[in-house]
Amino acid sequence: MQLRQQLFRDDSAKSIFLEPTAQWHQLAGNDASHQHGVNHLFFYDEEAKEFFDAYQDNDLTEQLDALGDMLFVAWGITHHLDLPEPMAASQMSILYVLDKLQPQDPLAVSQAVFEEVVRSNFSKFCPTEENARQTVQHYADTLDVDVTYDQVGDFFVIRCASDQTGRDGKAYRKDKILKSVDFFEPDFSHIQL
Repeated sequence: MQLRQQLFRDDSAKSIFLEPTAQWHQLAGNDASHQHGVNHLFFYDEEAKEFFDAYQDNDLTEQLDALGDMLFVAWGITHHLDLPEPMAASQMSILYVLDKLQPQDPLAVSQAVFEEVVRSNFSKFCPTEENARQTVQHYADTLDVDVTYDQVGDFFVIRCASDQTGRDGKAYRKDKILKSVDFFEPDFSHIQL
């Protein structure tokens, strides 16, 4: 019960988990809304499935990635629906994942994994306008996808200019946020269970 309190209900949990999640969504232009909250419910199911697949494959890196994403999406739902804490089903599934991982310090591992996912998520945004221009050129040169950027706060957000299909055969829908050329995946190598 103490872990549940620390992860989801304490004021410190809100500053550790909710604030960076809300900041990311604000930069991304994802206003707090019922529709965004509902969309994130589907994302949450995907992340939970990713954990179970990684658990069956005994892939610790992907298990940690799924845990971080589950925390990020659970707190995203909390932000979008203006809830006092993540939904009970999210809390239970995250606690289940932690039970499967069996870390020595579940709270510290949760925070470290979450911080790494947040670091990676923020790397989707460009820190400078020059970086944004390089990213626009990258999408044009490598995928033949037309993208634009806008400055939001201290970052530049790359978005698809229209519905289009890239050279890779993937559909890129209008206004979809695309990753900076300097985007990096989370690195969990420093996390000890």
